[in-house]
Amino acid sequence: QKDKDEKIKTEKEVEKIINTIRNIAKSEVKTVVHYTKVFVADIYVKSTNAKMHYSNAIYMNDPMEGKVFFEYLSDKTIEAAYINGEKRTETSVYLGSFLPAEENNGDVSHEDELVMWRTYGKDEHCKEAAGCNIVLSCSFFETKTFPEDGSSTKDTSEELLNVVYVKKLKNKKLLTNDSKDKIDAEIKALKILLKELVRLRNKYKPKDDFYKDIENTIFKQLSKICFLFKSADYNFENEVRVITYMPRNSDSIKFRDNPEEGAPPKRFYIESHNDILPFVKKIFLGPKVEHHQQWGLYF
Repeated sequence: QKDKDEKIKTEKEVEKIINTIRNIAKSEVKTVVHYTKVFVADIYVKSTNAKMHYSNAIYMNDPMEGKVFFEYLSDKTIEAAYINGEKRTETSVYLGSFLPAEENNGDVSHEDELVMWRTYGKDEHCKEAAGCNIVLSCSFFETKTFPEDGSSTKDTSEELLNVVYVKKLKNKKLLTNDSKDKIDAEIKALKILLKELVRLRNKYKPKDDFYKDIENTIFKQLSKICFLFKSADYNFENEVRVITYMPRNSDSIKFRDNPEEGAPPKRFYIESHNDILPFVKKIFLGPKVEHHQQWGLYF
Protein backbone atom coordinates (compact mmCIF):
# COMPACT_ATOMS: atom_id res chain seq x y z
CA GLN A 1 0.00 0.00 0.00
CA LYS A 2 2.90 2.35 0.74
CA ASP A 3 4.19 2.04 -2.83
CA LYS A 4 0.71 2.62 -4.25
CA ASP A 5 0.33 5.78 -2.16
CA GLU A 6 3.75 6.98 -3.31
CA LYS A 7 2.81 6.30 -6.92
CA ILE A 8 -0.43 8.29 -6.62
CA LYS A 9 1.38 11.20 -4.97
CA THR A 10 4.13 11.27 -7.61
CA GLU A 11 1.59 10.95 -10.43
CA LYS A 12 -0.22 14.05 -9.21
CA GLU A 13 3.04 16.00 -9.09
CA VAL A 14 3.90 14.83 -12.62
CA GLU A 15 0.48 15.88 -13.91
CA LYS A 16 0.86 19.28 -12.27
CA ILE A 17 4.17 19.89 -14.06
CA ILE A 18 2.72 18.67 -17.38
CA ASN A 19 -0.11 21.21 -17.02
CA THR A 20 2.39 23.94 -16.10
CA ILE A 21 4.44 23.25 -19.25
CA ARG A 22 1.30 23.44 -21.39
CA ASN A 23 0.32 26.67 -19.67
CA ILE A 24 3.74 28.25 -20.31
CA ALA A 25 3.46 27.24 -23.97
CA LYS A 26 -0.02 28.73 -24.36
CA SER A 27 -0.22 30.83 -27.53
CA GLU A 28 -1.45 34.42 -27.70
CA VAL A 29 -1.92 34.58 -31.49
CA LYS A 30 -5.20 36.10 -32.72
CA THR A 31 -5.54 34.42 -36.13
CA VAL A 32 -4.06 31.22 -37.58
CA VAL A 33 -3.63 29.63 -41.00
CA HIS A 34 -4.67 26.03 -41.59
CA TYR A 35 -3.26 24.49 -44.80
CA THR A 36 -5.46 21.70 -46.11
CA LYS A 37 -7.09 20.20 -49.19
CA VAL A 38 -9.75 22.03 -51.22
CA PHE A 39 -12.38 19.34 -50.57
CA VAL A 40 -11.86 19.85 -46.82
CA ALA A 41 -12.58 23.58 -47.18
CA ASP A 42 -15.69 22.62 -49.16
CA ILE A 43 -16.88 20.49 -46.22
CA TYR A 44 -16.24 23.36 -43.81
CA VAL A 45 -18.23 25.98 -45.74
CA LYS A 46 -21.21 24.04 -47.08
CA SER A 47 -22.56 23.16 -43.64
CA THR A 48 -23.26 25.52 -40.75
CA ASN A 49 -22.42 22.83 -38.19
CA ALA A 50 -19.23 21.36 -39.68
CA LYS A 51 -16.46 20.62 -37.20
CA MET A 52 -12.70 20.61 -37.60
CA HIS A 53 -11.10 17.18 -37.41
CA TYR A 54 -8.06 16.67 -35.19
CA SER A 55 -6.23 13.58 -36.44
CA ASN A 56 -4.50 10.93 -34.40
CA ALA A 57 -0.80 11.75 -33.97
CA ILE A 58 0.19 8.49 -35.65
CA TYR A 59 -0.73 10.01 -39.04
CA MET A 60 1.89 12.80 -38.85
CA ASN A 61 4.39 12.73 -41.74
CA ASP A 62 7.50 13.72 -39.78
CA PRO A 63 9.15 10.51 -38.42
CA MET A 64 10.60 12.55 -35.53
CA GLU A 65 7.17 13.57 -34.22
CA GLY A 66 7.06 12.85 -30.49
CA LYS A 67 10.72 11.76 -30.42
CA VAL A 68 12.48 15.13 -30.21
CA PHE A 69 11.17 15.54 -26.67
CA PHE A 70 12.96 12.37 -25.57
CA GLU A 71 16.18 13.54 -27.20
CA TYR A 72 15.93 16.64 -25.05
CA LEU A 73 14.93 14.70 -21.93
CA SER A 74 17.98 12.49 -22.52
CA ASP A 75 17.06 9.54 -20.31
CA LYS A 76 16.81 6.10 -21.89
CA THR A 77 15.10 4.46 -18.90
CA ILE A 78 12.20 6.94 -18.98
CA GLU A 79 11.94 6.66 -22.76
CA ALA A 80 11.87 2.84 -22.55
CA ALA A 81 9.10 2.97 -19.92
CA TYR A 82 7.11 5.31 -22.20
CA ILE A 83 7.56 2.95 -25.17
CA ASN A 84 6.44 -0.04 -23.10
CA GLY A 85 3.31 1.84 -22.07
CA GLU A 86 2.72 2.82 -25.69
CA LYS A 87 2.88 -0.81 -26.80
CA ARG A 88 -0.01 -1.70 -24.49
CA THR A 89 -2.32 1.04 -25.74
CA GLU A 90 -3.02 2.82 -29.00
CA THR A 91 -1.58 6.32 -29.34
CA SER A 92 -4.22 8.46 -27.69
CA VAL A 93 -3.12 11.93 -28.82
CA TYR A 94 -4.97 13.99 -31.41
CA LEU A 95 -3.34 16.98 -33.09
CA GLY A 96 -4.32 20.10 -34.98
CA SER A 97 -1.42 22.02 -36.55
CA PHE A 98 -1.59 25.69 -37.54
CA LEU A 99 0.63 28.65 -38.42
CA PRO A 100 0.23 32.21 -37.13
CA ALA A 101 -1.56 34.32 -39.75
CA GLU A 102 0.47 37.35 -38.73
CA GLU A 103 3.66 37.89 -36.78
CA ASN A 104 5.70 40.93 -35.76
CA ASN A 105 2.70 43.26 -35.93
CA GLY A 106 1.78 42.12 -39.41
CA ASP A 107 5.26 42.29 -40.97
CA VAL A 108 5.27 38.53 -41.55
CA SER A 109 2.33 36.42 -42.67
CA HIS A 110 2.03 32.68 -43.37
CA GLU A 111 -1.16 33.14 -45.38
CA ASP A 112 0.46 32.86 -48.81
CA GLU A 113 4.01 31.50 -48.71
CA LEU A 114 5.60 29.34 -51.39
CA VAL A 115 7.42 27.07 -48.94
CA MET A 116 4.15 26.42 -47.09
CA TRP A 117 2.28 25.67 -50.32
CA ARG A 118 4.96 23.15 -51.26
CA THR A 119 5.09 21.52 -47.83
CA TYR A 120 1.50 21.60 -46.57
CA GLY A 121 -0.79 22.96 -49.31
CA LYS A 122 -1.15 19.75 -51.30
CA ASP A 123 -4.23 18.15 -52.80
CA GLU A 124 -5.43 14.58 -52.21
CA HIS A 125 -2.91 13.35 -54.84
CA CYS A 126 -0.02 15.10 -53.03
CA LYS A 127 0.35 17.67 -55.80
CA GLU A 128 2.17 20.68 -54.36
CA ALA A 129 0.42 24.06 -54.19
CA ALA A 130 -2.89 22.48 -55.28
CA GLY A 131 -4.54 22.74 -51.89
CA CYS A 132 -5.83 25.73 -49.97
CA ASN A 133 -5.52 27.42 -46.63
CA ILE A 134 -8.10 28.71 -44.23
CA VAL A 135 -7.53 31.72 -42.00
CA LEU A 136 -9.28 31.28 -38.66
CA SER A 137 -10.01 33.53 -35.72
CA CYS A 138 -8.43 31.97 -32.63
CA SER A 139 -11.74 32.43 -30.84
CA PHE A 140 -12.56 29.13 -32.54
CA PHE A 141 -10.36 27.30 -30.04
CA GLU A 142 -12.00 28.78 -26.96
CA THR A 143 -14.50 26.42 -25.37
CA LYS A 144 -16.52 26.52 -22.20
CA THR A 145 -18.19 23.74 -20.29
CA PHE A 146 -21.26 24.09 -18.15
CA PRO A 147 -21.36 21.77 -15.11
CA GLU A 148 -24.61 20.74 -13.50
CA ASP A 149 -24.41 23.62 -11.03
CA GLY A 150 -24.75 26.05 -13.95
CA SER A 151 -21.29 27.58 -13.62
CA SER A 152 -19.00 28.13 -16.62
CA THR A 153 -15.51 26.66 -16.68
CA LYS A 154 -12.86 26.91 -19.38
CA ASP A 155 -12.02 23.74 -21.30
CA THR A 156 -8.27 23.70 -22.06
CA SER A 157 -8.25 20.60 -24.29
CA GLU A 158 -8.33 22.73 -27.47
CA GLU A 159 -6.06 25.53 -26.35
CA LEU A 160 -3.45 26.61 -28.88
CA LEU A 161 0.09 25.88 -27.74
CA ASN A 162 3.32 27.26 -29.19
CA VAL A 163 5.53 24.47 -30.51
CA VAL A 164 8.84 24.39 -28.61
CA TYR A 165 11.88 24.07 -30.86
CA VAL A 166 14.93 22.05 -29.84
CA LYS A 167 18.35 22.99 -31.21
CA LYS A 168 21.25 20.53 -31.13
CA LEU A 169 24.64 21.90 -30.18
CA LYS A 170 27.91 20.02 -29.79
CA ASN A 171 27.49 18.78 -26.25
CA LYS A 172 23.94 19.81 -25.39
CA LYS A 173 20.49 20.71 -26.65
CA LEU A 174 18.64 23.94 -25.97
CA LEU A 175 15.13 25.28 -26.46
CA THR A 176 15.26 28.17 -28.90
CA ASN A 177 11.97 29.80 -27.86
CA ASP A 178 11.90 29.15 -24.11
CA SER A 179 11.51 32.56 -22.50
CA LYS A 180 13.64 32.78 -19.34
CA ASP A 181 14.23 28.99 -19.46
CA LYS A 182 10.88 28.36 -17.78
CA ILE A 183 10.08 25.18 -19.72
CA ASP A 184 13.62 23.84 -19.27
CA ALA A 185 13.32 24.23 -15.49
CA GLU A 186 9.99 22.38 -15.47
CA ILE A 187 11.41 19.54 -17.56
CA LYS A 188 14.31 19.12 -15.15
CA ALA A 189 11.83 18.86 -12.26
CA LEU A 190 9.68 16.47 -14.31
CA LYS A 191 12.68 14.25 -15.05
CA ILE A 192 13.38 13.81 -11.32
CA LEU A 193 9.77 12.73 -10.70
CA LEU A 194 9.76 10.35 -13.67
CA LYS A 195 12.98 8.72 -12.47
CA GLU A 196 11.29 8.27 -9.10
CA LEU A 197 8.41 6.45 -10.82
CA VAL A 198 10.88 4.25 -12.69
CA ARG A 199 12.67 3.47 -9.40
CA LEU A 200 9.34 2.49 -7.88
CA ARG A 201 8.52 0.33 -10.89
CA ASN A 202 11.84 -1.50 -10.64
CA LYS A 203 10.89 -2.91 -7.24
CA TYR A 204 8.47 -5.20 -9.08
CA LYS A 205 8.70 -7.74 -11.88
CA PRO A 206 7.72 -6.81 -15.47
CA LYS A 207 4.80 -9.22 -15.39
CA ASP A 208 3.24 -7.51 -12.33
CA ASP A 209 0.26 -5.23 -12.91
CA PHE A 210 1.79 -2.50 -10.74
CA TYR A 211 4.92 -2.51 -12.93
CA LYS A 212 2.80 -2.16 -16.06
CA ASP A 213 0.54 0.45 -14.48
CA ILE A 214 3.48 2.77 -13.80
CA GLU A 215 4.67 2.49 -17.41
CA ASN A 216 1.14 3.17 -18.67
CA THR A 217 1.01 6.25 -16.43
CA ILE A 218 4.31 7.55 -17.81
CA PHE A 219 3.01 7.03 -21.35
CA LYS A 220 -0.28 8.78 -20.65
CA GLN A 221 1.26 11.83 -18.97
CA LEU A 222 4.12 12.38 -21.43
CA SER A 223 1.74 11.95 -24.38
CA LYS A 224 0.25 15.31 -23.40
CA ILE A 225 3.50 17.18 -24.11
CA CYS A 226 5.89 15.08 -26.20
CA PHE A 227 4.26 16.28 -29.45
CA LEU A 228 4.83 19.86 -28.32
CA PHE A 229 8.55 19.64 -29.21
CA LYS A 230 10.06 19.78 -32.69
CA SER A 231 13.49 20.22 -34.24
CA ALA A 232 14.77 23.79 -34.61
CA ASP A 233 15.00 23.04 -38.36
CA TYR A 234 11.31 24.09 -38.39
CA ASN A 235 11.83 27.15 -36.20
CA PHE A 236 10.83 29.54 -39.02
CA GLU A 237 7.25 28.19 -38.98
CA ASN A 238 6.43 29.30 -35.42
CA GLU A 239 3.82 26.54 -35.43
CA VAL A 240 0.96 26.42 -32.94
CA ARG A 241 -0.89 23.23 -32.07
CA VAL A 242 -3.90 21.72 -30.43
CA ILE A 243 -2.68 18.66 -28.49
CA THR A 244 -5.48 16.63 -26.94
CA TYR A 245 -5.12 13.41 -24.99
CA MET A 246 -8.20 11.26 -25.52
CA PRO A 247 -8.63 7.89 -23.75
CA ARG A 248 -8.85 5.14 -26.34
CA ASN A 249 -12.33 4.06 -25.22
CA SER A 250 -13.78 7.57 -25.50
CA ASP A 251 -17.02 8.04 -27.44
CA SER A 252 -15.47 11.23 -28.87
CA ILE A 253 -13.19 9.21 -31.15
CA LYS A 254 -14.65 8.85 -34.64
CA PHE A 255 -13.42 7.44 -37.93
CA ARG A 256 -13.80 8.13 -41.62
CA ASP A 257 -13.00 6.12 -44.73
CA ASN A 258 -9.34 6.24 -45.72
CA PRO A 259 -8.77 6.31 -49.51
CA GLU A 260 -4.98 6.01 -49.19
CA GLU A 261 -3.81 3.01 -51.19
CA GLY A 262 -2.51 0.14 -49.07
CA ALA A 263 -3.55 1.81 -45.79
CA PRO A 264 -6.17 0.57 -43.30
CA PRO A 265 -9.72 1.40 -44.43
CA LYS A 266 -10.46 3.73 -41.49
CA ARG A 267 -8.74 6.87 -40.22
CA PHE A 268 -9.35 8.07 -36.65
CA TYR A 269 -10.04 11.62 -35.49
CA ILE A 270 -11.88 13.72 -32.92
CA GLU A 271 -14.03 16.76 -33.65
CA SER A 272 -13.63 20.34 -32.50
CA HIS A 273 -16.03 21.63 -29.89
CA ASN A 274 -17.11 24.66 -31.95
CA ASP A 275 -18.55 24.76 -35.47
CA ILE A 276 -15.86 26.06 -37.80
CA LEU A 277 -17.76 28.27 -40.28
CA PRO A 278 -18.46 31.30 -38.03
CA PHE A 279 -14.71 31.62 -37.37
CA VAL A 280 -13.48 31.44 -40.99
CA LYS A 281 -12.02 34.82 -42.01
CA LYS A 282 -10.45 34.04 -45.40
CA ILE A 283 -9.71 31.16 -47.77
CA PHE A 284 -6.63 31.18 -50.02
CA LEU A 285 -6.44 28.84 -53.01
CA GLY A 286 -3.08 27.34 -53.96
CA PRO A 287 -1.51 28.63 -57.21
CA LYS A 288 -1.92 25.22 -58.87
CA VAL A 289 -5.58 24.61 -58.01
CA GLU A 290 -7.52 23.64 -61.16
CA HIS A 291 -10.59 25.79 -61.93
CA HIS A 292 -9.13 28.41 -59.60
CA GLN A 293 -11.66 31.14 -60.48
CA GLN A 294 -14.65 28.82 -60.19
CA TRP A 295 -13.58 27.68 -56.74
CA GLY A 296 -13.02 31.30 -55.74
CA LEU A 297 -16.54 32.24 -56.81
CA TYR A 298 -17.97 29.21 -55.01
CA PHE A 299 -16.27 30.02 -51.72
